[in-house]
Amino acid sequence: NRRYAVHDYVLISNHNCTEPTACANLVNRYGFPEGGGGATTSEERRGPYFYLLAQVVSVHYGEDAQYYTVRREDNMEEQRADAQWMELITNLAGIDAARAAARKRETDSHGVDGRSLHRASRVDGSVPPWLRPCTDGLSNATRHVWEWWKRFAYRLKVRTWACLNGNRPYGCSIRLTGVNFFVLCSIWYCYIDQLRLAFVPHSGDFACAVISAIVWVALFLELVMEISVRPKGYWALIESDKAYLPSTVRYLSNFHLVAEMISLVFFVPEFMCLFSNSHSCGDRYAFSLPNACLMSLYGPDRLHAFYGTAFLCMLRLRIFGLVRHWTKMWINNTFVKVRGDNGEWRVQRGK
Repeated sequence: NRRYAVHDYVLISNHNCTEPTACANLVNRYGFPEGGGGATTSEERRGPYFYLLAQVVSVHYGEDAQYYTVRREDNMEEQRADAQWMELITNLAGIDAARAAARKRETDSHGVDGRSLHRASRVDGSVPPWLRPCTDGLSNATRHVWEWWKRFAYRLKVRTWACLNGNRPYGCSIRLTGVNFFVLCSIWYCYIDQLRLAFVPHSGDFACAVISAIVWVALFLELVMEISVRPKGYWALIESDKAYLPSTVRYLSNFHLVAEMISLVFFVPEFMCLFSNSHSCGDRYAFSLPNACLMSLYGPDRLHAFYGTAFLCMLRLRIFGLVRHWTKMWINNTFVKVRGDNGEWRVQRGK
């Protein structure tokens, strides 16, 4: 399938024609409506007419294929579009014709438009010449008011339609994926020990320990999965001239792997009480954040103070997971996969 970039103009066929006047303003694959509308050749006048002009807003990477969010030109709403329902259009004349067709207004139910009002308001030759400027000025004012009212009524209709159907900007949706789950685990992982010491009462220590144990297992499994998805020949790849390509940087580096493994080891005291019969989750272990805080402040000697400060420094390694997720998110939203001249896949920066 063809790949599309952000800001590309495309013709979509999965528009559904949900609005009353949408089906009357469709165009062919060249962007021209039925009846010509600026077409210069017989090929550009050929049907069928079932396309609607839209612009690519964002590119998404699904599990099986790439899909897009496009903004329709008829009502400016955003919707999903797959590659098989899209046709790229680059001809400026076709884009202008398709946009004009999408935004075409129909006259009201009485068949009255601005031009008819303008003609109806004109006075015939029996009006004295000195009164003609007044009638012309009244005609122009009436025409401008009518055009303004049509634009206002159309925009009000579009907004009402979007509000009643839950479309943007009146819609709110939540999308939960595996990446979102791991990011939430990383946020808990970074801040729970400080938040527990500051805000959680003693009775909530056990519940926090259970959740921390689940988070620890999830993050450990994430590192295992990140290692397992490395491509074949990864070690040779990072030593080649392709080491800094976006397609290579997306994989877990050894630097991040070591840092995140060390931080996971220093997180174990948060749930160690679950496997001990002699200590509760509120006790102060020798290898724990509360004990390290006391040692860094009160010693009793420099060695103990150094141990406490070093323990606190190791906690900062927890931010590596969030940085890794942010980097992958930035790469996925900035770079897109396209076909090269020889048919090979390559990654290039999006528009």
